[in-house]
Amino acid sequence: MIHEILTKWKKSRIELDSLQQQCHGISCEDFVVLIRDCMNKGILLPIKSAGSNGSGLPYKFTIAKGRLLSDNVAQINKTVQAGAFSSLLSFSWYYEQPLKVWEAELPYIRLLDAYLKAHQQMAPASIQQRSFEIFHDEKWLLEHDDFPGHIGLNLKQLSIVTQPDPLMLAINPFRWSRYLSETWLGNTSVNKQERNSEYQEAARLGNHQECKQENKPLERICYHLAVENKAAYYGLLPYLPESPFVSLILGYGWKIAGNLPQLAVQLGQLPVRHRVLYFGDFDAEGISIWYNLMNTGAHSLAAHADGCQRGSSVADSGAGSSIQVELAVEFYRAMLALPPVRGKGNQQLNQIALEAFGKCFSKDERECWQRILQEGRYYPQEILSSDILGRIFCRYNDILL
Repeated sequence: MIHEILTKWKKSRIELDSLQQQCHGISCEDFVVLIRDCMNKGILLPIKSAGSNGSGLPYKFTIAKGRLLSDNVAQINKTVQAGAFSSLLSFSWYYEQPLKVWEAELPYIRLLDAYLKAHQQMAPASIQQRSFEIFHDEKWLLEHDDFPGHIGLNLKQLSIVTQPDPLMLAINPFRWSRYLSETWLGNTSVNKQERNSEYQEAARLGNHQECKQENKPLERICYHLAVENKAAYYGLLPYLPESPFVSLILGYGWKIAGNLPQLAVQLGQLPVRHRVLYFGDFDAEGISIWYNLMNTGAHSLAAHADGCQRGSSVADSGAGSSIQVELAVEFYRAMLALPPVRGKGNQQLNQIALEAFGKCFSKDERECWQRILQEGRYYPQEILSSDILGRIFCRYNDILL
């Protein structure tokens, strides 16, 4: 017990009282025996200037970590040599841990060693699949994700491929069925006014060559609204069928940064351009999430006439699909009509992100946003009622179509 306490002790020195407090359930007589044994083995070195108590035990010690761990190292090395483990494995991490950690993980080390010897070439697999193959438990590696590092391995060496969580979204059946009909069934009966707006949009984004080729079908645009929090998602959901959006996406904070590229995959890799309008909290964190999405990708799109960058290609998702992100400006403008609330002052502001955010608004609005943050205030998405959210949601019919 005392060896484990000393191994975990981060400082090089320890007081006698601290040791005794750590040794719960040990009698004074047994405690004295343990301390003297450690002193005789050179594990605890007395600091004479600190003095001694009535039993002759020094009040303070220096811990000889090397001497303390020498027995552990010897025992670990003996086991390693007898087991002839794979050369891919390293055991130095265990040298500085209590021996019981080595003993607890040794059965799993043996299982992994056997797998490595039997599978010198491993096919790519998910972490759950590889965990089942090695430990006969699909959840073991998920629950012990630090284990590979203990033996000097990483997930890549185990040919484990990461699988992002699916994007959480609700589909507008009316809009989506139309895209499916036009794309796969060859139905080209598109409203002329809407088609003209798409050509105008292509021209504004610099797609002039495509506009000139009248015989070439224009790439279709799918609009999506992504929101940061669950409250806004459920507030907007009843209005989705009346909106121009194909889907309503729940971003769950920073989680969207990892799973937004799944959008085109989950929607069947249709040859369309996905335009995602993002609406989050107006605070340092929410602005940073939007800015991260805007700058994830190979290239930026053309800017608004007022200087607001429309978005970036988050992912070229194959099969002619691409994802572009921009700011859902109208929702933020609705916030400005309400008083902000105090809080979130501990968040770190990305000044570059704030400047990019401000370019999407007029000069007066930009100054308002800056003043709100300077005063230590912010706007949560929840400040907009479901009715207000719904009206703005449907207003995009006139803005986008």
